[in-house]
Amino acid sequence: MLGNGESRGKGRIPGPRQPRSDDLPGLTGGARNQPVTSSPGSAAVKTKTKTKSEKVAKQSSFKPASYNSVSPYLVVPDAAAVIQFLIDVFDAVEIRRFAEPSGGRIAHAEVQLDDTVVMLSDCAPGTWPAVESHVHVYVADVDATFARALKHGGLPVQEPVKKQDEDKRGAFKDRSGTTWWVATRQG
Repeated sequence: MLGNGESRGKGRIPGPRQPRSDDLPGLTGGARNQPVTSSPGSAAVKTKTKTKSEKVAKQSSFKPASYNSVSPYLVVPDAAAVIQFLIDVFDAVEIRRFAEPSGGRIAHAEVQLDDTVVMLSDCAPGTWPAVESHVHVYVADVDATFARALKHGGLPVQEPVKKQDEDKRGAFKDRSGTTWWVATRQG
């Protein structure tokens, strides 16, 4: 049986792409933009990588310039309240809001939270039920953010505490059921 990267005739057996040093910050074992082997005996294949300007040009062709590729989408019982909570706790900025023509229900809204866009809408019983979610956010001061959340109606889930990793992390739940995990890197 042949393993990943072993030859059969002239070609290679396809396997998962090997991580490169620019894929994972802190991953060592190769020069920048060069393949990095993840285990002894792994095949390292030299690949052409795009420059930063090529990557930016490609990104802007399929999404708005200030958006990340992945955004949380929250379906909640009261989107307006969640938007206000995010503004009060995280200094989020509302980007846009679309109400249904019949009025009242928020069909889609977006808020900028630091470098990320969070999308959300009101639930629609029968078609789009509310879903309790968990979102992780890095903040400058986990203790201050936790205190602000409780001041603005958040319910404590876990007091900020430093455990095995480099982060001090805590959690609170907003009134719509989303649990917000907040952390500050402490080294």
